Amino acid sequence: NEPPPKPAEPLHKVGICVVPPTSAWPAIQAVRREHDRHFERWPPHINLVYPLLLTDQGLRELPGNLKELLREVPPFEVEMSSFRFFRHPLSCMLWAHPQKGAYELCRLQAIIAAAYPP
Repeated sequence: NEPPPKPAEPLHKVGICVVPPTSAWPAIQAVRREHDRHFERWPPHINLVYPLLLTDQGLRELPGNLKELLREVPPFEVEMSSFRFFRHPLSCMLWAHPQKGAYELCRLQAIIAAAYPP
């Protein structure tokens, strides 16, 4: 007789993102107010990894894991230079293209994605 299977742990759907300093929000939100129906729901952000499915324990461990994973990544600045978009089946996604910091953002995303693959 085998014991009954354990119920699956609940998963949390989270994202890892970069959030700009609040001093930059007014200009960003002015554009988002015109083009993003969710501009009040989510703060300005740059998604690095989404979605990420984590258990309760994984969610608790995430901040410490990221701190360790990124401890040698130096701070960097990002400047957005232009807007671009891509189409979804029923809508479009407007995004700001980085003029400065693009390489660093890609490196940051690659480091995190390697540790938390889809």
